[in-house]
Amino acid sequence: MIIGSTRSLRVRSAIRAAGIFAAAALTCGVLGGCPGGGFNTWPPADETRTWGGDTSSNDINRPPVLQVVGTSLNYACRRFPPLANASPEDVPTEPFAINLPPGTTYKAATEICAFVHPLCRPLTEETSKLPVYHIARINVRGSDAEVLVHVPVVGLNSPEGGTLYKGVRIILRSGTQNWRVMGHSSFPVAVLDVPPMNVLEVTPLNAD
Repeated sequence: MIIGSTRSLRVRSAIRAAGIFAAAALTCGVLGGCPGGGFNTWPPADETRTWGGDTSSNDINRPPVLQVVGTSLNYACRRFPPLANASPEDVPTEPFAINLPPGTTYKAATEICAFVHPLCRPLTEETSKLPVYHIARINVRGSDAEVLVHVPVVGLNSPEGGTLYKGVRIILRSGTQNWRVMGHSSFPVAVLDVPPMNVLEVTPLNAD
């Protein structure tokens, strides 16, 4: 009789734990309140080349994309500061701007900037002459993410006099902690196309 009661208690405990886990997973998926979770892609996947169409989210303005992009840019600006002849030990000393994908709101851009660095600014008409970091690609798959950032190579200009960039592929992971950078790989200078400038209109931060 005692054995049966013990087994029954274990079964009820297992069911209760499974229910709590499922509820937590649902909360993370719907609200985006957990460090990892969900499928997010930018640019949107080509539906003609994706079985079943593109089922991932392309919204840049919600978690976990805000955290993933902010963590990536925080790493990029410190690892590749916008300074001539910069070394990894240097840090940004002058304002710089970030070029985010189309559809990003000004409010979301300011939230990302606050996470990146005190000298980080959204890309607007006023900041478009600053050194710019460009977000070219975002892939979030559960607790793993990858972001392609184009970092400015300050002091090295193209034959036309424009700024040259190199692509940096940043790998991130999350668990019970926040998103963290696991490593990066760099492309040679000027071999990748830089995204078009997505200049944002300054709007009140309390606007939807």
